[in-house]
Amino acid sequence: MAADLIPDTEWSLREWLRAQLPTIKVWFDVPSGTPTFPLITLGGRIGGAPDQILDHPRMSFSVWGGPGGNGRKLSRTAMSALVELLNSAENIPLDADTFAYGAVVDSVLWLPDESDPDNRIARYVVDASFTVRSI
Repeated sequence: MAADLIPDTEWSLREWLRAQLPTIKVWFDVPSGTPTFPLITLGGRIGGAPDQILDHPRMSFSVWGGPGGNGRKLSRTAMSALVELLNSAENIPLDADTFAYGAVVDSVLWLPDESDPDNRIARYVVDASFTVRSI
């Protein structure tokens, strides 16, 4: 597969998720300041390789529910919506540049951000493998 034929799956997935999950913000990084929760950050490609025609990226998503007692519920609801959506991503255009043949959710991990012990932030990490091609 020529380098110019490998789709920008990160960008395409972000745009597709924004269109499909309008009540959940989707970013590449957690916005600075005081973000609105729930939100999903696309951690990028964590594996996979192209073959002669298709690309098979493995992608990682963090699903954030925010701090406090409601954070876990928010993150779980958003994670469930993401998993359901990824499991339905079969034979669809993600955007004008990328076509998805399918996705498989590889793992769902409860991994709260405890970098500030006084402000634990609810988070699930979802990893999924895709089969995509450039349009």
